[in-house]
Amino acid sequence: MRAPRILWLSIFRDLLIHSLLGLLIFTIVLVAQSSLAFLDDLLAAGIGLEELWVLLQMRVPTYLSYGIPTSILFGILLTFGRMSSDSEVIAMRASGISVRTLLVPVMLLGLIATGVTGYLTFEVEPKSREKLKSLVRSLGRNQKLIQPGSFVNVGSRTLYVHRVDSVDTGDCPLRGVLIGDFSDPERSLYISAECALIDSDPQSPRLSIRLRRGSIHLADPDARRYRRIRFQKMATHIDLEGYIKPGRRIRELPTRELLELRHQLALGQELDVLDSSPEYRLPTQIHRRFAFPLASLALALLALPLGIRPVRSGRSWGAIVALALTALYWGLFSFGEKAGDNGWLPAWIGMWIANVAVAGLGLFLLSRISRSDL
Repeated sequence: MRAPRILWLSIFRDLLIHSLLGLLIFTIVLVAQSSLAFLDDLLAAGIGLEELWVLLQMRVPTYLSYGIPTSILFGILLTFGRMSSDSEVIAMRASGISVRTLLVPVMLLGLIATGVTGYLTFEVEPKSREKLKSLVRSLGRNQKLIQPGSFVNVGSRTLYVHRVDSVDTGDCPLRGVLIGDFSDPERSLYISAECALIDSDPQSPRLSIRLRRGSIHLADPDARRYRRIRFQKMATHIDLEGYIKPGRRIRELPTRELLELRHQLALGQELDVLDSSPEYRLPTQIHRRFAFPLASLALALLALPLGIRPVRSGRSWGAIVALALTALYWGLFSFGEKAGDNGWLPAWIGMWIANVAVAGLGLFLLSRISRSDL
């Protein structure tokens, strides 16, 4: 039978529309779920909405990397679920159109999604992570961190500034400064100063504050004792690790650098990364870069035989199955990544087990359905 190109185009159009709808929904869910704690910390530090929007834009590539395979699954199940509930699939099979013929638009959409996800995983996401680190570090040193008349939690410290003068008016613009540190109940303290100046190294994860004309108030385990130390000049530091972790981490490096590190690891050289057990994490992350984009193809192979099953409530069935398979797939993928990072499984097994299992199950179901066409 001649290839039904008009049918392919019609099915591909429906798949694309439903997949884009699913991508929008899942991206919103991922943004809402993954960003609440991140945004709360920055809002508590006094970062404005404009900066939050820029930070959110840099996180979108990560959300899209997870959202695209999930939306492909959602789109296929929804499209063929509707066609199955309307008996369109039965009519096509009765007219001689086999299930394998329906694979053409599904695989085309899966290949497009794989290419887009691969580009995001290999190129965009590592660059976004690096830009995100630099931006958050610079925002942490921004004068907007200081909100006059408000207590701001920065790391393990609480900061209060009564007034902020223009930097051009002098070298001590922060007036009426109070810094509290109560992380250790037995050694709590607070520092009061007439004025202060933020002074930090762009390469350092710490925020330095130079204080003038103040005193340090120290608590003592003995409630009857109290200590105070006066000073004319003093420098203290506030750790910004709560916002950004300095240094190079394997997951944040471009693919080219990952391959270079693998060569160094093979030569027995020490790796310049912060990760523990890099001998396990490095191979796992390399395999992840290649396995992750193929999730769209694996999920598409499984979604087609499930979607064409004759279920009356096609739309609701597709949404329910999409959620269940999404949780199953990403749970298995996350377990494989953790197993590879910790050396429980070889890296290639840990990172490919989810794709192989899902694709294998999809091919098995397709073969069973195809035999029923004979």
